[in-house]
Amino acid sequence: DGSLLNIVLTEGSICIDLAANVARCTGSYKISGGTGRFKGASGTLTLNSTVNVVLSNASGNPVLLTNIGEFEGTISGVAREEAEDDRR
Repeated sequence: DGSLLNIVLTEGSICIDLAANVARCTGSYKISGGTGRFKGASGTLTLNSTVNVVLSNASGNPVLLTNIGEFEGTISGVAREEAEDDRR
């Protein structure tokens, strides 16, 4: 719907394993409002993800990566719109 959630990184870390071409990332985020249905939103989120090298160039430098992970946390103050079927 075009709504945006504003988040600020408050803490994070990256552990890189060069031999395995993988990195583990963690981050803590503070929610600082947003637009549309996220106007006035607050809360915190935690991200845990894994970054893998998919493709390297001839010099061995990564040129294509994947980043797979999950956010967990609580968002408060979000406007909830009723679905069309719920209004009947």
